Amino acid sequence: LNDAAMKKFAIGCAIDQGHYMPSTKNLSLLKKHHIDKIIVHFRDPRQALVSWLHYVEKYHKEHNLFDTEDVDIPLDYFERSFEEKADIMIELYYPYFVGFIDRWLSYEKEGMPIWGIEVLFTEFRRMKNEPDAFFDEICAFYGIEQVTPERVRGDSAAAHSHDRKGELEEWRQALTPEQIERTSAMMADEMFRRFGWSRA
Repeated sequence: LNDAAMKKFAIGCAIDQGHYMPSTKNLSLLKKHHIDKIIVHFRDPRQALVSWLHYVEKYHKEHNLFDTEDVDIPLDYFERSFEEKADIMIELYYPYFVGFIDRWLSYEKEGMPIWGIEVLFTEFRRMKNEPDAFFDEICAFYGIEQVTPERVRGDSAAAHSHDRKGELEEWRQALTPEQIERTSAMMADEMFRRFGWSRA
């Protein structure tokens, strides 16, 4: 998080989205600017991995990844098979996907009583399958009175360049059995219990 941006955000009537860890710096800035409630949205990290693989391909075609981002992937990465690319990303990036979830779960147990910043965990499956209940929960968390039960349904694919398929378990077909075993083994038992994700 950025101090100047947080000062502007704290004025209100704003929504910000990013991949923020519960670091001391980030939590300190939230506290400093009196942001006492945040939402942390999770997705099965195996599906996040598949989405990341496709996003990197798209981004590279449009911008040349090596010219614009500081990434630690082999120079011949884009010449390799999907399976080989997945192996590389499992090694280099997947631990961060799992670590993101793990650190926020730890914050809920240990950090929330210390910092006093409330966190609502939401999950992609519910957002897709039960959108009304998903947004009702968010509104209740922030104490937002809903004037009308009707919601505007937008074309999300057209609204955001990241959108692709929005599938829940594409990883079952996209990853090899060995890759599924590896990625599942890196996930804590609590993640499966908490979010209803299946091991295989």
